[in-house]
Amino acid sequence: MNVTEEQRTVLPIGRLVLGLVLLLIGVGWLLDAADLVEVPWAGFLPAVLIVIGLGVLIAARQRVHGGLVSLGFILTFVLLVATSVDEVFDVDMFGGGIGEQTERPAVATELQSGYTLSMGQLVVDLREVDFPPGTTEVQASVGIGQLQVFLPADVILVIDANVAAGEIAALGEKSEGVSAEMQRTFEATGAESTVELRATVGLGQIEVQR
Repeated sequence: MNVTEEQRTVLPIGRLVLGLVLLLIGVGWLLDAADLVEVPWAGFLPAVLIVIGLGVLIAARQRVHGGLVSLGFILTFVLLVATSVDEVFDVDMFGGGIGEQTERPAVATELQSGYTLSMGQLVVDLREVDFPPGTTEVQASVGIGQLQVFLPADVILVIDANVAAGEIAALGEKSEGVSAEMQRTFEATGAESTVELRATVGLGQIEVQR
């Protein structure tokens, strides 16, 4: 098949924009995962979609988009799902980073007001914390992915968990499907401390273990 001079000139545009998009996402992911920069994914992903759209417009005359249209549809779908889950189920899909994140505080004073991850696996390991008598509130959320919470054996658990679509598995109890939720108390013999866990996941799973 013969390739015209015009096609030789224009064909790389789609690949160039595609490479630029992947580079932007990769750099943003790396900086966020390394805690060097807190990437505002809620604004970053629409900006990437604009770059893809510009690439499609530039290459439209030759009808050769180098996969940009497919990538644009995928990213648009992800943004629509994220926005819908955020608005309908009140889950912040872009409140944190992307990847794997493990939080392991050693004492109660190291507990954060909230643990958040946009996409990936968030592990909140509280087994080494010596909780004071009374109630301690812990909040954790994941946009898309898995939230795992590990608790000491000697605390009462009061859980208020919600998953827009997926599963909640807490100390032997399960709730799954669309708008899965769990509100209940798990007692512990001789416990003087209570952990009030408020957990939310957009799409994925919440798992709570002792």
